[in-house]
Formats: sequence, C-alpha cells, structure tokens
Amino acid sequence: MNISESMNLLEVVAEFTGKIMAASLQADRSLYDSNLRGKLAFAIGNEGAGLSSALLDAAQHHFIIPMPGKIESLNAAAATAVCLFEAVRQRR
Repeated sequence: MNISESMNLLEVVAEFTGKIMAASLQADRSLYDSNLRGKLAFAIGNEGAGLSSALLDAAQHHFIIPMPGKIESLNAAAATAVCLFEAVRQRR
C-alpha cells in the first residue's frame, strides 16, 4: 500500500492506472455493493467539506458508506479504515 502526502491529487489520479473510488454522501452505490478487487485507490475527503468537485469528477466510481440513524459522516480516518477493511474482506 502506498500512502502519499503533500501531492497534487489531480496529477496523481491522472497517472494512476487502477480505478479511483471516491467517497461521496451524494453517491447512489454503497461501498459494500462496489467491486473493490484489483488495483484501486480510495479518495476520502474530510467530514466537513468532502472531496473537491474536480477530484470527484476524476474518479471512475463514487460510493457511500451507509450508516443507520442520523449520522451524517465519519471522520476521514474512520472512513478509510472501513474502506480498507471491506477491500481486504472482498479479496479473501
């Protein structure tokens, strides 16, 4: 797993050869209904602003992490942990 900091994410996305999975509260597809096999990258925004529209447009797939009740969002670390756990579960 590669983790990058302080990079232009639009440049990273343009060069990435796998699929880009963007977390979005407006997405229709659940994380759990998404195919997380193969080479992929997760784009996770902060809970206040989310991802930029440019980064959302650059992603091939958008997903939401379904949550019961009135919880609006998870913090970025928790959302990333859920995504990575589900990717590992699907690859077993």
